[in-house]
Amino acid sequence: MSAMTAAADIFDHAADYDPAAGDEAFVGRLPARWAVFLLAGESDVPLQLLCARDLRSAVRRRLCIAPGAGPSRRADYRAILRRVRWTPCDSAFEADLLYLEAARRLFPNGYAELLSLRQPWFVHVDPDARFPQYVCTKDAARRAGVAIGPFDDRRSAQRLVDLLTDVFDLCRHYHILVQAPHGRACAYKDMGRCAAPCDGSTSMAAYREAV
Repeated sequence: MSAMTAAADIFDHAADYDPAAGDEAFVGRLPARWAVFLLAGESDVPLQLLCARDLRSAVRRRLCIAPGAGPSRRADYRAILRRVRWTPCDSAFEADLLYLEAARRLFPNGYAELLSLRQPWFVHVDPDARFPQYVCTKDAARRAGVAIGPFDDRRSAQRLVDLLTDVFDLCRHYHILVQAPHGRACAYKDMGRCAAPCDGSTSMAAYREAV
């Protein structure tokens, strides 16, 4: 199977790139939305497989290098790009699945290395731990407890950690929590935003139930 046939079977949409036609005219044909996409050269030879929340902006950044810029390690995509293929997606989970399948089919001998560069984030907690804590991690599979995700980036995972902490009034200062029940409560106890297991105001058993 040729590279062109393989790529055409994987992605839902394609746009041919002609450097002489102008970069802005080309990127204007691309949707400003989340997508897994392939930058392809002559005969659909894969150049780079990527995922971006805004396909149009991602391709524009790679094409529109400032005139007069000094030496750069970035590839000159104007010289080698001939086509962009993409499939839209609506969530980090869908993006990960699409990326995995595209990498497996386009790079059967090296896709495992590609995927190691795009590991998703998870929110992890072990409710039975001595001092349970919600944390962001890429290594949830090797930990005891519960993993929530995947998330496309650490910032998205951290937003969930912050939300859970606020909703359930969990400890915000882990270095104080691990001193329970002999720690010194922080200002969140005074604000009624934490049950303060650190100073023994509530038991760690009750805190684990909340987690």
